[in-house]
Amino acid sequence: MNLIRKIALAAFVLFISLNASAQKNYAKEADVAYDNREFYTAIELYKKAYTKIPGNKKTLKAEMLFKTAECYRQINDLKNQENYYSKAIKARFEDPIVYLDLADAKKQMGKYDEAIIEYNNYKAKAPSDPRADAGIQSCEMASKWKNSPTRYKVENVAMINSKDLDFSPAYADKKFNFLYFTSTRDGVTGGSDIDNGTGVVYSDIFETKLDKNGKWSTPTTVSGPMNSKFNDGTAIVTKKGTSLFFTRCEEDKKKVINCQMWLSLKKGNNWDEPTKLPFSTDSANFRHPAISSDESIIVFSSDLKGSVGKNDLWMCTYDKKKKEWSAPVNLGPEINTAENEGFPFIAEDGSLYYASNGLLGMGGYDIFKAEKKGDKWGKPANMQYPINSAGDDFGIIFEGLKNKGYFSSNREGGKGSDDIYSFILPPLVFNLEGVVLDCDNKIPIESVTVKLLGSDGFSEETKTDKAGYYKFDLKENLSYTVSTDALTAMKTIKAEKYLNTKVMNF
Repeated sequence: MNLIRKIALAAFVLFISLNASAQKNYAKEADVAYDNREFYTAIELYKKAYTKIPGNKKTLKAEMLFKTAECYRQINDLKNQENYYSKAIKARFEDPIVYLDLADAKKQMGKYDEAIIEYNNYKAKAPSDPRADAGIQSCEMASKWKNSPTRYKVENVAMINSKDLDFSPAYADKKFNFLYFTSTRDGVTGGSDIDNGTGVVYSDIFETKLDKNGKWSTPTTVSGPMNSKFNDGTAIVTKKGTSLFFTRCEEDKKKVINCQMWLSLKKGNNWDEPTKLPFSTDSANFRHPAISSDESIIVFSSDLKGSVGKNDLWMCTYDKKKKEWSAPVNLGPEINTAENEGFPFIAEDGSLYYASNGLLGMGGYDIFKAEKKGDKWGKPANMQYPINSAGDDFGIIFEGLKNKGYFSSNREGGKGSDDIYSFILPPLVFNLEGVVLDCDNKIPIESVTVKLLGSDGFSEETKTDKAGYYKFDLKENLSYTVSTDALTAMKTIKAEKYLNTKVMNF
């Protein structure tokens, strides 16, 4: 072949290659990536598709902007959500849902006044959809809760958090000073491999211990076979410390594989090779296991057929004689909503704590408490601020029956994206104060014995000083009877209702 023919052939091949590239359907590829939950990949493809669309195809360009925003919603990037939903509205995207999505994003950013405007815009275009009024009510409640916070004290556990994702804490021992948690920090088993769904590395289960000085050790991956090159996390260790339940989301380039729940048993001082739970089938996602203290109930999040919403809380019971789990049972509309429920925790008293973005809340996911009512759980109650925030709050755990523990949040002011926070409810301090007086002369009586008897059987006595004064420290939620050796009058009070009560003229 002579030189001229070689040059001509090379030019033809180059022409075909360039033409094929020009015809590349980025939008279609992006849709496929989105359906495969590869949202991070889909974002770049939608952006490329947008640049290839002619200027006169305004409807199609608006669609690409909206789909890009949807991808950012899936990976929880609020700033880019707000940016691209706003661009889609400016480009006259036709579906009014864009106003609702923008309102939700603003609410999660704590921009409650701006969010209410967008909820009203959506309401004007879709007056029959109750989500607009629910969003407005949530914003109003959130502002009220921030101005009147509960007594919980919340702190960022900076010693164990990183610039990456750190979430879903779990106690790993009976002393509550050994924590497991999920993280995407340096040192994960998957190395630098990127999850195309989230755009970050794959997560592992990490551990850290609290020493006598109150300092946490440098977190390291939990030794054993439960950490893989895929996403592993949201672990829970049984009260006896013999079983570890966790979530693993394997991947296959040829097909979509759902997340499953796995179990690893203690073997000596190590965890044995995990096995998939028998009811955790490939037909649905199974995530976020929670185990009751007696190990008879497991609650988890799933999109099983029959779900009330997108992801519901389901439950299985364990038959100790047969050594098998029952079929999953949906917790029903009292607990589940049309949106997502996940990250459950069963407390020592049987109460169910979980995260939801379908109930009235402060932003994204809020943490709710449902008390046990017989063999079911009652109506959930929002834990309000500061447990909840404008961001996502989830994965709460309690230290036995104490009102203290840890949870996860991506709220403003954190060290990384998702951080682990500690919380504690300080005990209320109640005092009963009184003065013993002579009824006729109103003169204080010194050295009178005053007796205190509590409804729990507790008793205490003291003597009045020169001013006839006495004082007792009281416990919460008890009734008390006060009496003196000089007077027969008696008075019963409720410690949870009275603080620094002055009892005169006994």
